[in-house]
Amino acid sequence: MIYLTVIRHGKAEDPPNIPDRDRMLTNRGRTDACRLGEFFAPIVPDLVVSSPALRAMETAELFAEGAGYSKAI
Repeated sequence: MIYLTVIRHGKAEDPPNIPDRDRMLTNRGRTDACRLGEFFAPIVPDLVVSSPALRAMETAELFAEGAGYSKAI
């Protein structure tokens, strides 16, 4: 069976005068992304795809690390 799981980026900073695409994760967002990856660890994904937005890539990288995913994102 094939599964598609969609996750949203972690909590992101909202500083003034920063383009939306360049927003980074907060500490809580980083922690949540790692925990979500650890939750998925028993089922390592075959593929992780991310938006190029900084907060999305950071989430994907932390999620992948927690899940034991070692391929390119």
